[in-house]
Amino acid sequence: MKLKIYSLVAAAALTITMQSGCKKDFLDKQPFNQVTGDVAFTTAAGAEKLISGTYGGMYNDYHIWDYMVNGDVTSDNAYAGGDNPANIQIDLFTTNSTNGNVGRDWSGLYSNIKNANEVLENVPNIQDPALDANGRRGQILGEAATLRAYFYFHLVRLWGGVPLVLKSPTTLEEMQKSRSSVDEVYAQIIKDLEYALPLVRTSAPNKGIITKGIVNALLAKVYASKPNPDWTKVQQYADATINGGYSLIGSFDQLFDGAHKNNSESIWEMQYDGWGGPSGRGNWMTGVIVGTGWKRFCTPTNDLVAAFDSEGDVIRKNSSINFRNVSTEGWSDDYWSKSNYPFINKYRNDDLANSYIIRLADIKLLKAEALNELSAS
Repeated sequence: MKLKIYSLVAAAALTITMQSGCKKDFLDKQPFNQVTGDVAFTTAAGAEKLISGTYGGMYNDYHIWDYMVNGDVTSDNAYAGGDNPANIQIDLFTTNSTNGNVGRDWSGLYSNIKNANEVLENVPNIQDPALDANGRRGQILGEAATLRAYFYFHLVRLWGGVPLVLKSPTTLEEMQKSRSSVDEVYAQIIKDLEYALPLVRTSAPNKGIITKGIVNALLAKVYASKPNPDWTKVQQYADATINGGYSLIGSFDQLFDGAHKNNSESIWEMQYDGWGGPSGRGNWMTGVIVGTGWKRFCTPTNDLVAAFDSEGDVIRKNSSINFRNVSTEGWSDDYWSKSNYPFINKYRNDDLANSYIIRLADIKLLKAEALNELSAS
């Protein structure tokens, strides 16, 4: 059976519309809300806008909400809570084909892949000398390849084998690609990351931009996650990450206090400046958790609280779980109790708080797992 990727069909329809736009009898105005092909595919400035749009896909519903529901809620760490049937289905493992979260995650991730493909297809052909200053063309291609690999890494862990779409579709058959195997998807992820590693920069202005540390960390995680883990490769890329200039922050609590963005422990970090900031990107998760929009979404489970209590680990418990009253603003109502509820403490700040994708501590623990599997000291 072939799976139809509706987001790609929509993208193809958009392409046809843009091409038809050259005819005066159809449309004689340039769109104001997107980069047109003659700019994006011919200039260095257009290339920058293309890669910026690919990064922008990381701030969709999947990354600011569903990523946590798919992770902590399906584990023993958090309850779905709230009044969203789609979240509750995921929590109870009763998800079906009508689940809205599944549809938007699938289409959102493939939309992000479409953006990365456009960069990889078109940036090599841009004849603008400015694009080759300081190796910028290669950096952009490496960043796009890394992002494509990252999006497929999420897809393969959520759905197993998925269609591998590596270029913009031009035929109906390409829009209806069959599923690739899990091994094939992982092979493509590794291929993209190994291609990107020598191209991307060593450091960047903030931890939201792809660097060698991010690529090395992803390679370590990918080699550990594939069906037949390669623990030698995991150790190799974990070591490369650990030796990449990162260091553990002085206090665990500082990681989530909102005052230590882009710190020494952070390898990859989503950048937020608030809904009213220059980018208009706010961390919606913090508002849901701390009470500005809350109906018991993603509260820590009894099992998680009990795990700390059984070990007598007060320090880690207080750093990870915060018992507090709920704000009376936002979605709170009289149906839900507002007093002395456990909250996930890392989401205790406002919409300015960044979110970590990868931290050094994560990679150090992954290296320890690799050494254990290799029976090394």
